[in-house]
Amino acid sequence: EKKAKAAGGGKKAKAAGKTQTWKAFLSSSKQNVKDILKGKEASQLVVYNTKGEKLFNNWADIFDGSNSFTPMLYAFDGKKVDEGQGANPEWSDADGWTGSDASGNVVAGKTCNDWTSSANNLQGANTELDAGNAMLKNETHNCNDTLAVVCLTLNDGKGE
Repeated sequence: EKKAKAAGGGKKAKAAGKTQTWKAFLSSSKQNVKDILKGKEASQLVVYNTKGEKLFNNWADIFDGSNSFTPMLYAFDGKKVDEGQGANPEWSDADGWTGSDASGNVVAGKTCNDWTSSANNLQGANTELDAGNAMLKNETHNCNDTLAVVCLTLNDGKGE
């Protein structure tokens, strides 16, 4: 079974022994996050967290308007993506960057200069990553805040 796995974190996959290719769940001026997967994959690919708990029935469900999820997201080191879990540095209020609106489209001017700037005078669109929240809640943070980045990989069911 092909499935997508989502992890909160960033560039820590390799350090945690994750050898797959991971892609950031981010919109940019060149791509809407909803367009990372298209067609058959978008309608048939089940989305799980790194603990194997189902988050969404398929990729398209992330962008259907409700897009809430019940299980937690976990960082590559196994910590819950939530405040007070020992992340270093601590994620601000368990929020994660998206650059996206609730439909998975880029929010113009809210991508921290296409994720190249940490200036405090720029803002990026983000969401809450606590379980039970919408995967694409349209909030904003200053680009110098520390937020998680959800990462995705495709898995053919033959191990991580």
